[in-house]
Amino acid sequence: MLNTIEIKVRDNIFLRGLSYIQNPKKGCLTILSCSPYRNFENNKKYIQSFGKFLSSIPANYIYIDIRGTGESEGDSNNEYSVKELKDTNEIIQYIRSQPWSNKYVMMHGISYSACNALQATTLPNGPDCLFIMHVSDNRWSNDVHYIGGVKTITEDINYAFATTGQNILPCLTCVDNKLRTNIKPWYMKWFTQGSKKNNEWKRGLTNKLPPTFLICGWRDSYSYTAVNLSHKSTYTLIGPFGHNCPKQHNILIKKWIHHLFSENKNINRIENYNGPLCVIIPTPRSLWNKGYYQVKSYHKPNYKIVLNNDTKIILKPDLVGETLETYATGDPVSTPSLRTVRNDLTKNNYGYEKEIILEECGVWGEPEITLKCCEYEKGDYIVARLTTICGESLCVGVSRIHKGVVKFKLKPFFIPVGTYKIYLFLNRSWTPVLFPTTNSKDITIVSLKLSLPIIETTDLVKLNVYAHESEMSLLEDVDIINIQNQNGKLLYETNNEYPDGSFSEHVKIYSILGQGTNVVVENKYVQGEYEIKTITEINNTSTDIYDVIIKAYNHNILLNAWSEHFVIDK
Repeated sequence: MLNTIEIKVRDNIFLRGLSYIQNPKKGCLTILSCSPYRNFENNKKYIQSFGKFLSSIPANYIYIDIRGTGESEGDSNNEYSVKELKDTNEIIQYIRSQPWSNKYVMMHGISYSACNALQATTLPNGPDCLFIMHVSDNRWSNDVHYIGGVKTITEDINYAFATTGQNILPCLTCVDNKLRTNIKPWYMKWFTQGSKKNNEWKRGLTNKLPPTFLICGWRDSYSYTAVNLSHKSTYTLIGPFGHNCPKQHNILIKKWIHHLFSENKNINRIENYNGPLCVIIPTPRSLWNKGYYQVKSYHKPNYKIVLNNDTKIILKPDLVGETLETYATGDPVSTPSLRTVRNDLTKNNYGYEKEIILEECGVWGEPEITLKCCEYEKGDYIVARLTTICGESLCVGVSRIHKGVVKFKLKPFFIPVGTYKIYLFLNRSWTPVLFPTTNSKDITIVSLKLSLPIIETTDLVKLNVYAHESEMSLLEDVDIINIQNQNGKLLYETNNEYPDGSFSEHVKIYSILGQGTNVVVENKYVQGEYEIKTITEINNTSTDIYDVIIKAYNHNILLNAWSEHFVIDK
């Protein structure tokens, strides 16, 4: 049944959350999730229904607010801190010591809680197995804060700015329920950490994983992990999912547990398993009716050069982003025409386009592109996109120019063996996902090489199952309510509000070509007697120079203000 739980850790603070214990006197598997999203308050109904579902296995479920957030005590200075990592390890040991535990712990989560679970495997006596969805394994190249080492706008908005108000609110159950206004907002630290390129941000996951079920989505910004971890995970499922749980994923959890554990509840079946197994639904919407495919492990892809161009290419400064489809990181909600994409990416000769024909082959993995430039400015970056003849987005990637060379991988994609016509687009910005550079000079590219990870018929097996329409999650991360792009000026807004009115958000972004970007985000949280409003303003007046001001209010009374000038040295 559903209860509250509190666990005292090494520095005498209490971490709190919710538990659903099947039988207090009989041990069984325990599933653990940790996150900072105040789910203690908001997700009681989900946790109760999930716990009831797990009773048929049986398995316990524990949800914990990480320190300094939600109902847990302490201070949270940053996401995925060393303290947080040690806390998770202590929670695992606590679970193993309880009479309702059989000593086995499976960590479960999506996004933040999935990242927390991955990091928990780096300490001794970590989790025994994982079930994780939409997770980053390298925060410098493919996280919400940086993509290819370039600072993001859009991916930060819904999460990064909202954490300021979340972390100011007190615990509901603490004796001392004062507002937490003494900790600098996480967002400020992410600027500093990025500029230092420290190991915490640059590292990829190198340790061996325990038995792991990984779910990735083409329409999710973390789809790079589909490749990076597919040879480490026992099972990988990749499909046209957005940043949410696929339909019926609870059934997959149940099947995963039954696969792992023998009748005496020991993890022993996995020792004889010949995995890893990667199951993929094709990337383009037009191929979803082709069903699922089982693909060989992604160790050493067979790359083939499909484009080798030595003709000079000139890229002018631009602000693409007039239509939602051009910057969607996966398949768009409404499939645009190639004409629509071409108009947004190459209008007025600002971008580059090249048609590529693939004959009787498939693609699985990350395309690699290498560009050599003879004219550019510090801070310039280049965006590459591949689309289908229907205008569907296959993948996108971005990287800065370093010593005249741009070499990077694009987001992975999968198409089964066949004959295809695809299109490569190059341009100067990915607005409104990234802050555009303020550089006004042209970039001159003197050579271009594109390589694709090619698969043959023998590399995959078509499975006799098909994707149901209900499993096709639509792009939901950004709700655009107004886009204007006129004469080098781009303005767009987003709105977001929880149904119960406890949280609302409004964003305005205004970019002027060659001058800079202004971002204003207003978040409001309502909890009991508190009405916390935070206003974040970012001005990017020069490439890699940012001025950030964050103000926090309670019922329009100023609580605290933080202001900082950031210079990101690449």
